[in-house]
Amino acid sequence: MNQSPAFMRLVRLLLWLAGARGGNVLSIVALDLPALLLLIGGGIDMSRSYTARTSLQNACDAGVLAGRRAMSKSGVFSTAETAKAQSMCNFKFTGGQVQGREHQFYAGG
Repeated sequence: MNQSPAFMRLVRLLLWLAGARGGNVLSIVALDLPALLLLIGGGIDMSRSYTARTSLQNACDAGVLAGRRAMSKSGVFSTAETAKAQSMCNFKFTGGQVQGREHQFYAGG
């Protein structure tokens, strides 16, 4: 087989690199860096997701407690109590810290 000189030089370079013991740290880091960045990015995404979920759950809990407290004063769960529960949920979850756009809180029976 008649190979081009450029191809043969590339093959010799790769064989030399495979047998060399020094200076491999850069190549190992270059190969591992994308995987490391993906792991870091995934951890950040999971952390933000957990923060958003916890913040929304706390807002819903506050809304339910506000509605229940308003209901205990009047004895019925009417539109006024529903509005109090909804306003408390909206007050507690602004969505700014987790860049949330929409949430829906249903307080009804």
